Amino acid sequence: MSRLHCIVAAALAAAALVPALISTPAAAQGPKPAVTLDSVLNFFIYDSGLMRMHFTDVAFAPEGAVNASVAIRDGGGAEIASWSYYEDYRVRQAVFGRMSPNNQAQHTFAAGDYALEFVIAGETATRIPFSVETHSTSDDPFNPGTKLKFVGPWQKWAYLAPNGQDADSAAAIHFWAGKSDFDGDGRPPATYARVYRNGTLIAHSNPRTGDIWTKPAQRSRYFFQKPHEAAKSHLAPNVTIADLSQDGAYRITIDVVETGETIREFAYRAEGGKIVPHPRTVLGHQPRTEYIPPRVPVFGGSTYEFTEAHWIAAP
Repeated sequence: MSRLHCIVAAALAAAALVPALISTPAAAQGPKPAVTLDSVLNFFIYDSGLMRMHFTDVAFAPEGAVNASVAIRDGGGAEIASWSYYEDYRVRQAVFGRMSPNNQAQHTFAAGDYALEFVIAGETATRIPFSVETHSTSDDPFNPGTKLKFVGPWQKWAYLAPNGQDADSAAAIHFWAGKSDFDGDGRPPATYARVYRNGTLIAHSNPRTGDIWTKPAQRSRYFFQKPHEAAKSHLAPNVTIADLSQDGAYRITIDVVETGETIREFAYRAEGGKIVPHPRTVLGHQPRTEYIPPRVPVFGGSTYEFTEAHWIAAP
């Protein structure tokens, strides 16, 4: 082969490598950013229709400065309001980062359909639709007004997680509920959680300690034990995540102790000794704006660490 032919062949080989080199960074990007559901559910909401946004956790948080915003859109897709986040994460751990709005991010809603849209690095990362409905209207001339209720992920989602790191830790359900689930202005009635496998009661929380918050919707956490009399909760064995992973169809209800009224119901399946993940928690789920990272901050922890969460939904 002549020297000219060698030079041409080398040039062609180098050119053939260019597409591969160009595509390598894209392939190395990994999963796209996604806002964690629990951080949004922890936004403050009030029966006046006010929502106050605050710390927002994002999985697969981009390196460097935060380039993110949150917008409120109405049912027709029009933007009502938006806020950017501070350029610096408050804290980072592994692929997670905690963002904070750089202004007082709050909005008072009227009844209607809405969505929160989180844009990170120029792309819509997460979209959470919800509605605001009229809950009650006062006919008291000395205390007039209408109370509103936020309807959407607060009623639809909950997650299961162990209370500790050892295998004998009691499993707990984390859900969001409050006075907006009941009529009147008094303290919400006592509630407790029950777990059914294939229609048979296998666990419940302590009926004597189940109180939800007097706010419209806030996180509640109930631990599971083997079925027992209320006065003997201290003797009842814990029910673990392993117990809740035995094969079968599961139904979990949050019930009013006194009346038996069910205010929440969730369902999932377990196969092969594992909880079948909800499709929206599987990495790569499409559309990506509906993806729910199956991780949450360690509840009550003093450091910014994440643990596995089994998100379950209303049937």
